Amino acid sequence: MEDIQRNRIIAFVDILGFKTLINSAEKNKVIDFLYELRNIDSRFRENFINRETLNGYIVVTKIHPDISSYSDHLLISAPINLDSLQSITTSLAYISYTIIDIQLLALKRGFALRGAIAHGEIFYDEEKKIFAGQALIEAIEGESCVAKYPRVIICKSVKDLLEIKKLEKIDFSFLESDFDGVKFLNFLDAKYISQKFKDSIENELNLFNDIIQKRIEESKDSIEVLSKWEWLVNYYM
Repeated sequence: MEDIQRNRIIAFVDILGFKTLINSAEKNKVIDFLYELRNIDSRFRENFINRETLNGYIVVTKIHPDISSYSDHLLISAPINLDSLQSITTSLAYISYTIIDIQLLALKRGFALRGAIAHGEIFYDEEKKIFAGQALIEAIEGESCVAKYPRVIICKSVKDLLEIKKLEKIDFSFLESDFDGVKFLNFLDAKYISQKFKDSIENELNLFNDIIQKRIEESKDSIEVLSKWEWLVNYYM
């Protein structure tokens, strides 16, 4: 068992409103989304990370985050070497931009995601897709108790790691501080969106806006659901 007890950075992500979606006419959208996760193209993300994320501070090497899904939950993880600044920044950047791409894909399909990212020792069996460990528990608790809105937050273990390694002053463009002081993934970052979609940027932004407004209209009878989509409006604007 020891050889698969590894340090990893891991995200636990929830599809908001999954029960309603899967029991509605939008069921096929959710199923298609889960299949599309397997085909997310990483080439643009790799180029963007190398060119923009770390501002030349550290050379970024290529890693492959692992994506698993079950019911309304996604697990995204990547290895991390705590003795290497390059590994720490690379793993955080890759898993963050992987999640951002997933968030953009979900929003285009008409639904939102919420989650949390943690790190620590994980029992990880790649072949059988088995995860267990304190980092996973922290990510699950972060998603359910802290994230609250359609955002993917950074847990205490990740914030502490950046401080200990004196990396907290790096301008990670994919991180944003919210009104409550919680750091989350800035998945509608203008620089990333404009370079990812290029000529179709206006159409994509209009699509996101239309989807958010549509969900707000549909959610007026549920204060809890409405508050989540209103958070997206405030963030988007």
